[in-house]
Amino acid sequence: MAKDKKINLRVSESDHQKIEAKARDLGISITDYCRDMIFDGQVIFINIEDKKTIKGIAGNLNQLSMKANYTSVIPKEVTEELQKILRILRHAYSQSN
Repeated sequence: MAKDKKINLRVSESDHQKIEAKARDLGISITDYCRDMIFDGQVIFINIEDKKTIKGIAGNLNQLSMKANYTSVIPKEVTEELQKILRILRHAYSQSN
């Protein structure tokens, strides 16, 4: 969806510094930080190691899901990969709070 509308928001200098610091700590722009906070009420940080792990698991899961679609059977490996992803996401979520 195109982001063609702009919203201006006035904040104090100290609030701006806090918002800027939180966005910087998460490695995202102030705009992305504010948008996430408006729509989701929170921003979840996933560290670089967890991101790499999730990316690797996603590749494995994609291969397994293609196999499942081909054979019409959900292999045990798919369930195991989904459980790994869930554990990583729960860990990342708990670290962000």
